[in-house]
Amino acid sequence: MKSMIINTGSPRLGAILFSTLLVCSIAGCASKGKQPKAMPPAPSFGPPKIIQMRDIGAIAPTGNSVADMASDGNIYPGEWLAIEGKFIAESQFQIDGQTLVPARLTAKAMLVRVPAGLSPVKLHKLVLTNAHGTATREFHTRHYIAATDTDENRLHFLRTDPATKGYIEMDSAYEMELTQKRALLSQISPSHGFLYSFGIISREKVSREKAATETGMAYKVSLQTIHLAAAGMPAVIDETEIALSSQPTSVSMDDKGRLVLLGARDLVFIDVSEETHPKIMAKLALPATSGKELYMDALFLNQGKHLALMETTQNRLLIYDIADLARPALVAQQRVYPKADMPLLVDILADPAQSNRFWVLAGANLRILDEQLQDLYSRVMDGSQADEAHEVSEQLIAFEFKDGALIPGKTIDLPENFVPFFGISGPDKRLYVSGFNGEFLDFKTLTLDMGLVKNMFLSLVNTVQFGRILAIDPKSGQIQNQAQGLGLYYHLDYMPDLGPVYALYKLSGKMFAPFVKVKWGIGVSSRGTFSIRDGSANSIFPPYSVGYISLQ
Repeated sequence: MKSMIINTGSPRLGAILFSTLLVCSIAGCASKGKQPKAMPPAPSFGPPKIIQMRDIGAIAPTGNSVADMASDGNIYPGEWLAIEGKFIAESQFQIDGQTLVPARLTAKAMLVRVPAGLSPVKLHKLVLTNAHGTATREFHTRHYIAATDTDENRLHFLRTDPATKGYIEMDSAYEMELTQKRALLSQISPSHGFLYSFGIISREKVSREKAATETGMAYKVSLQTIHLAAAGMPAVIDETEIALSSQPTSVSMDDKGRLVLLGARDLVFIDVSEETHPKIMAKLALPATSGKELYMDALFLNQGKHLALMETTQNRLLIYDIADLARPALVAQQRVYPKADMPLLVDILADPAQSNRFWVLAGANLRILDEQLQDLYSRVMDGSQADEAHEVSEQLIAFEFKDGALIPGKTIDLPENFVPFFGISGPDKRLYVSGFNGEFLDFKTLTLDMGLVKNMFLSLVNTVQFGRILAIDPKSGQIQNQAQGLGLYYHLDYMPDLGPVYALYKLSGKMFAPFVKVKWGIGVSSRGTFSIRDGSANSIFPPYSVGYISLQ
């Protein structure tokens, strides 16, 4: 292309012409094409938009890179969600109508925690709302069922799956487990993102001078903190050693993050408000006059201001004022059956409606069976020793702690010959009790061996109502069978939409060799029973090592 030279003949004229050409080139004077549009400024505010939602575990993140945080695509109660999007920092966050308190993670990401109490079956909805609009994201949650397996030194986990039959992931029952020596008791954390599991490391006799109580024993208890929302499967993240002077019997927690580990004659208060680092708060030796006391259950009352204890050898209830844990005070106590000289208290249950009221589960207590009690129960059950001191009443009794006194109230009679094991208060305002029909059992044959199991099975082949779980309306007293079968049902809990979940010994077999088998496992009302391992007849009465159930 050739160059074109314009001779203006004048420097001034040349400058004017150059300026004109420059302006025309910028303004498009020499072109008939489309004019470029001016870009509007980016809006400073608008409706929220969710770009990404990522599960990152129940441990609060310390970094700010969402991509580096472990995630397995499953969302659990108590787990943190990293929400990335536009105009979300000023938005209100809700899950299923529950307002959440978000925290800023990065310039474009916010953190929210999945609340406890969500259904393992239903679809949940995250809603972000600001003055300009709303954004939503739907999701399902997964939940763990944890069962301690004392004999095998393990914890077993079942995981819910809303897409499968009965809502239980089948493979999880046989593949997910953790190791803990003599795993015995467990408790879900306040957020439901963690599990506290208690196992017995060792026990040994000590001199009376060194014993904290009159038991003359020292127990080393392991407290494992287990991260339930860890990627893949639960993981142990912390372990603390606790000293007790008696056999651990129960665990309970209030809504302030205080946990009590109860022993047969002493207890320990533990602070779990910082969920990943439990701390010992105080210890308490319990009243012991006979040397045979056995405290079996504990329950917080009045929003954690008081603690109710059940002592079973003398059928006593005790109330402690625990407003100051440095000086807990015994403020009330009562014998439920003053004339009885046999253990008749089995468990205590929270009342679904009133925080100062609870229910006492009464009946023959096979949870503490020994040879002496076996002989006594056999004489009572067959009628050869029927007197006021040995009456066995299967019932629930309401007690109210008011004005410094324990006041007995309504009584609900359980089915005749029903032998109760455990009870819980369900979120559906009903009470649930596990046990079995004592009419099928001859107490004289409680030999604690396979002969007992064989005789039980052969006498039960025509019935499916040996083991039972009762659902009880505390207002009307109406009782329904919630679960029943050819087995023994022990510790239980209740999960919304799945119903009662329980530890069990399942009986199966045939009339001929090898006859009956005992299987330890877990029962879920919505799905059935899972026979996880071979059981031992020696663990049936009393159920030393059947294990406890905790639900996420």
